[in-house]
Amino acid sequence: MKIQHAFFEIDKQNELITSCKGPIGESHFIFSVPSGCRPTEVMPDLTPGEWEIRIRQAKMNGSMSAILAEKVLSSLENLPDLSSGQNACVSFSNGKDSQAVFILAAMRYRRDQLMALFADTQDEWPETYAFQPVFEKWIGVPIKTLHTEGIHGLLRHRMPFWPMKGRRHCTKNLKMHPQRDYLDEMGYDQVRLQACTADVMRGTLGRVA
Repeated sequence: MKIQHAFFEIDKQNELITSCKGPIGESHFIFSVPSGCRPTEVMPDLTPGEWEIRIRQAKMNGSMSAILAEKVLSSLENLPDLSSGQNACVSFSNGKDSQAVFILAAMRYRRDQLMALFADTQDEWPETYAFQPVFEKWIGVPIKTLHTEGIHGLLRHRMPFWPMKGRRHCTKNLKMHPQRDYLDEMGYDQVRLQACTADVMRGTLGRVA
């Protein structure tokens, strides 16, 4: 079924409900928080070995699916060791994918080895801007906001068409280039990580010396 519309809502039981409408009908998917799960005010500061133990325990007691547990462990294993003086820089959009990569990085590296950059397109949802300080406090790593020309300035002056599949000029001009330029200005030598597996998003996590 080709999805035409997707809607999200949180019910009284704090469950995420996704409603997908297509040409032949409507489907509902409910994602529930595991029984007994309680949110933490801050992300636990554990070693990679301690995270591995927790993940395997969660797999054994059924609070995490076996598939998810193995994907997390595989992703952590494929993140490289940092040489002396190197840090890891996460490109952070506040979206679910970059949250996942940021969390994996925080599980793999010490907090003082991490930094994160948010390139502001100047056209994000209000909830996106409101979420960033909450997530920053929870994960315990400062997120540097980079001011860009914004999507409307880009469309008005340089790219007279909206981004589309295969022409994602907003990603290049409003995210990758501003982050690259900032790291250059700060004097970092940049090494872009190319993931070994599909479990780690390609190019989202880079290393900076």
